[in-house]
Amino acid sequence: METVLLILCIILSAAAFVVSTIKFVHFFQLNSYRAKIHSKWIGKNFSKWAPNLIGGIALAALALWGSNTAKWIYIGVSLLMILLSLPKKAKKPLVYTMRVKRLLATTFILLILSAVAGYCFYDACVVTGALFLISPAFIMLSNIVNRPLELAITNHYINDAKKLLSSSNTKVVGITGSYGKTSVKYYLSTLLKAKYNTLMTPESYNTPMGVVITIRSSLSALNEVFVCEMGAKRVGEIKEICDIVHPELGIITSVGPQHLETFKSLDNVKKTKFELADSLPTDGTLFVNADDENIAAYIGDRKHIGYSVKGNGDYNAEIVSLGEKGTIFKVSAPNGESEEFSTKLIGMHNVLNITGAIAVANTMGIELKRLKAQVSKLDPVPHRLEL
Repeated sequence: METVLLILCIILSAAAFVVSTIKFVHFFQLNSYRAKIHSKWIGKNFSKWAPNLIGGIALAALALWGSNTAKWIYIGVSLLMILLSLPKKAKKPLVYTMRVKRLLATTFILLILSAVAGYCFYDACVVTGALFLISPAFIMLSNIVNRPLELAITNHYINDAKKLLSSSNTKVVGITGSYGKTSVKYYLSTLLKAKYNTLMTPESYNTPMGVVITIRSSLSALNEVFVCEMGAKRVGEIKEICDIVHPELGIITSVGPQHLETFKSLDNVKKTKFELADSLPTDGTLFVNADDENIAAYIGDRKHIGYSVKGNGDYNAEIVSLGEKGTIFKVSAPNGESEEFSTKLIGMHNVLNITGAIAVANTMGIELKRLKAQVSKLDPVPHRLEL
């Protein structure tokens, strides 16, 4: 009976470690696999790892107690830890990429080696409880072990994406901003389809590897335009994406105090968003939200095309009517042309974002009249004021 209890203790505590590890790998993925960010996040989110802290201490203490009663309690605590660590519904669930699978494999190999060492040199149950206590750190240790391999794989994929894009005749439109970039991406992609075979980065694929995955999995010889969303949490990350895709046109939708925990200052946000502008070729075209004060204060003498709902831009929108069925608005272009558009979307921010998309599409040779049907087709962007 004592042996059976011991085996149950080891199996259930190991299962608790596995489930807990998967939970923390999910958090690690959301923190972009960056140990520094993840460490700060753990420090600020005590409730997320408190079960590991309390449970690990309890398991180690019960193992040291050693009686059959302690083993039964040990089993109960292990089961409770499993229940507390089970995945919950999340807006961004864990994606089992090859990197995640390699990270989990390395973590579990380290766990097995530690457990075997604990069984040989000390009490296996005490060691397993201690491992459960430090499981968040275990993931970062595994990440360090995997780093050389991950760098090699990442560089291979990036170089492959660069070759695929450079060998095509695809024009790249880069979109960045503190907010609005995903909406403008969806709207612009719909408008461009009036004339061009268009590819866009799906959902919120706006990191270097998200862009690389899109190119390697979806780019075809038929694509004439690639609409590429570019996100960032620190200085240099927009340039990193630009160095992969080399955009010919760029859109800056906004500059605001987003991700200040990593950017540290609004000036760094401005600098990073304008890395897109600085990466454009001499004959490239920059589009900006002319109503954004931070953009206006930072743009300097850069040549650009502005879009606005306040009359500040080259492309200006004016609300004609607004009702429960949508919005009718008029857009005037710099050449003097104007057209009335109808959309099922409501909100001034949507009119502004659509106007930005109209400005780009019109500059790329699609007449305003031809864009009317495309604007009427626009749907709400997923997770953006969806009913």
